[in-house]
Amino acid sequence: MGCASMSYKVLHKEMTLSVFYSNPLRNEAGPLLCDICNHSIEKSSGWVYYDYGHNFVTHFGCVADCVYGKGGNDKDYIIGVKNGLINLDGDDTSIVNYQKNDDEGMKYKRFFHRHVLQQLDRSMDNSVKNRKCGICGMDVSSDKKKGCSSCDFIIHERCSFLPEKIQHPFHPHPLTLVPKKDGVEVQCVGCRQSSGCHTNYTVLYQCKICEYQLHPSCAACPRRLKKLDLTLCYSFPYKNEVSKLYCNYCSKVINKDEWLYYGRSNDEKRHITCQLAVGISNCYVTLRDLEVE
Repeated sequence: MGCASMSYKVLHKEMTLSVFYSNPLRNEAGPLLCDICNHSIEKSSGWVYYDYGHNFVTHFGCVADCVYGKGGNDKDYIIGVKNGLINLDGDDTSIVNYQKNDDEGMKYKRFFHRHVLQQLDRSMDNSVKNRKCGICGMDVSSDKKKGCSSCDFIIHERCSFLPEKIQHPFHPHPLTLVPKKDGVEVQCVGCRQSSGCHTNYTVLYQCKICEYQLHPSCAACPRRLKKLDLTLCYSFPYKNEVSKLYCNYCSKVINKDEWLYYGRSNDEKRHITCQLAVGISNCYVTLRDLEVE
């Protein structure tokens, strides 16, 4: 009852703290410490209260103790909890977007990181050699990139512009960009993979209504590759085909239920992952056409 009665927003020392049902700082490189008790905060589980403007994060329970006190059996505590349950306003602020356009256009705040991200100069390529992007998990050394001056966080410039909501043609509901849960195997509807060269994303496009989820790169696959005369198919177009299908790029079997690129004129077949391996840097362009408010 105590947890259920906590408001979505709590005023603490002139700061407005919002509750998050998954840790908004889960992608931070260093440990997280509660700003009330100074003990460690688990990144992968538990609710937290967070105020972006003051960079203040705390255990859900620490805020609850401040609101109701630590005595779980006394009369005042019970009355406070019951009043809290009655007064809940239902204003769900658990998903907050902190994007802000700086006047110079060179600093960015996105929901996956609490600090300002700055454009990094190409002269830093050698210093970030073998570093991985905090969003897609791929090497950042030779690409345009943005980094955090406050901690060890770096991403591709292209990853910083991923739309936060898209409408994919293969799904009736909008898909929202959300952090991937630590330690949870997630199978993408498109490539049917949970691990691999292009699946190390720390974010996913996910449907809030059903269990539909896509890697950003799979969601961005263009419907038509004109130069190769290939069309994106959400399943093999010949439903009654009994022979095995082999990718013309890697020679491995293609599952008939997974997405693939197919050319009818020459019977060319490719895994979408094989095509992504060739053109990953340009595939995000397609997402701009799918972006919705």
